[in-house]
Amino acid sequence: YWLQTGFYDSRTLERLPAFSPDGQPAGDRILLGPIKIVSPSSPPPPAPRHPVVARLGEHVLLLGYDLHVSASGALIVDLYWSADGPVEEDYTVFLHLADRFGRVLAQHDGQPLGGANPTSLWLPGEVVVDRREVALAPGAPAGTYRLLVGMYDLDTGQRLAAFQQEQRLDRDQVPLQAVVLPMEATP
Repeated sequence: YWLQTGFYDSRTLERLPAFSPDGQPAGDRILLGPIKIVSPSSPPPPAPRHPVVARLGEHVLLLGYDLHVSASGALIVDLYWSADGPVEEDYTVFLHLADRFGRVLAQHDGQPLGGANPTSLWLPGEVVVDRREVALAPGAPAGTYRLLVGMYDLDTGQRLAAFQQEQRLDRDQVPLQAVVLPMEATP
């Protein structure tokens, strides 16, 4: 969550100007956060149907994923992430559908949960289920494709080093299952 705060004149209800810590005008309110609210009684998420053990960077773990096809023909991928220590930065997740030559047919890039749960707020041991929808262009060529996932720093484009069983993965991307197009929608 993000909190907004500001001041106003109680007689006129006019909002007073706000300023950033360095004295720059910040409109009429200050944004505080992000703030994470955790419920200790929340049940743990279910285990992923397709377990994967991969490490990205120092503390990010990919535990597995679920995959199905929506009625509209989009691939729906639920990625199960965790952290085994503090993650200092907010990383962007990429999910690519690529052919055997590595050419990307479709993709979905963005922060976990659409920015609602950035990696810097992840608590050690917490499991984050991040749903990704990869829309396929009408008439996408039939064939066998690979799902590839990883993370990168949005400012620099630098990918987090990706490892499985202590072996660094090619192009710092974790291969998931092969996908054969066209696919049938699942309920």
